[in-house]
Amino acid sequence: MTKIKLIIYNDFDEEVGFLEKQMVKNLNTLDEMESEVEEFRKSMLPEITKILLEESQRSFKKNSYGRE
Repeated sequence: MTKIKLIIYNDFDEEVGFLEKQMVKNLNTLDEMESEVEEFRKSMLPEITKILLEESQRSFKKNSYGRE
């Protein structure tokens, strides 16, 4: 079974997010693979944005107030 994993790192090479999707069907053609990757991208974009914004906010608070 095919699986897509996405690991998000900050500027300090620290992992700040992890997303994974198990493919429901076998991917036998390039078109099927491309379609699944595109669906993953569309479905995960809001979650990626959320992770990056949360990390940016943590970094801002840490730099501005000296704490998390």
